[in-house]
Amino acid sequence: MSLIENIFIANSVYAEFLYLLRFPEKTNNTLFLVGPSCSAIEVPNRIPIIGPKDMKNLPLLRDHLVQQVWLLLRGRRVPCYGNVETIYSAFFVNTFPFYPISDGLWDVEKFPVYLNDPGHFIKCYSVRYPGGLDKENERLEYINIQSCWKKLNKGEQATFANRFGIEQKTLSLLEKRKVLLVTQPLSEDNIVSEADKIDVYRSIISQYNTDDIVIKPHPRENTNWRNIFPDIPVIPQLAPAELLGLLVPHLERVATFFSTAACNMLAPEKIDFYSKDFAKLKMMENGRFDGNKPLKPAATFDLENTLKEKNNFNWLRLPDDKFYTE
Repeated sequence: MSLIENIFIANSVYAEFLYLLRFPEKTNNTLFLVGPSCSAIEVPNRIPIIGPKDMKNLPLLRDHLVQQVWLLLRGRRVPCYGNVETIYSAFFVNTFPFYPISDGLWDVEKFPVYLNDPGHFIKCYSVRYPGGLDKENERLEYINIQSCWKKLNKGEQATFANRFGIEQKTLSLLEKRKVLLVTQPLSEDNIVSEADKIDVYRSIISQYNTDDIVIKPHPRENTNWRNIFPDIPVIPQLAPAELLGLLVPHLERVATFFSTAACNMLAPEKIDFYSKDFAKLKMMENGRFDGNKPLKPAATFDLENTLKEKNNFNWLRLPDDKFYTE
């Protein structure tokens, strides 16, 4: 194992994608503490972290993780990057210089708090998207995905794609299809039932030619889309959608329910958002605990309002009103 000079902690494939893209030179000297959503990504110096089935065991698991980290660091305090909200992050926020990395819409609410706490958070990293943080701050850096990608040579880009399990056959598939459907963990996040979630995407798919569609599942999803839509190809789950946009820059269209990843993939007029009436969607009891990351209910985010600065997305309504309340 190489000498550890940095720590990365997260259960977000997106945060790990941004870290690897922004800091490629740090990869081999970083200790990756990663949850189930990104523990299969090919990086060196990796320790998978999972949440306890019984929360009474959390202190024991946390202490064991901390002991492992201290042994590997040999008592040194090094920079720590990643998600602030994993159930293990509090120790790292309070012990190491911490650099939060964006996790989608989460940063709209949380990053202003982090920027006002220089005692714990040194610098924040996010991606600029329409209606996002809407602020400039000397301790906030907006990562330009395209610019970072262009700094990598062809070999480095290929290695980057391999880390996320993207093979040439996946790229060839995207070359032939016109619509990338980016799904969301609607049932896993207790927004709707699994049956209603499947119906949501069945309704979306009905708006296109089936032969044109490729499905890109969300990393945290449990739904087996291959069984549900056997005639539609499904590409690697852990691949960030933005990475697919970098590898296949001439994608014709992205369709999604409310994934902000689409904002960094294509021009707005080529993105179909089906979340215009998301606030009216029939909700289950919200709030979840996915193994190592407690999250605020997704229903508290109004995507169309968040993206208020850009009105040229295709805001679409599902044809079946059964999904909505009045």
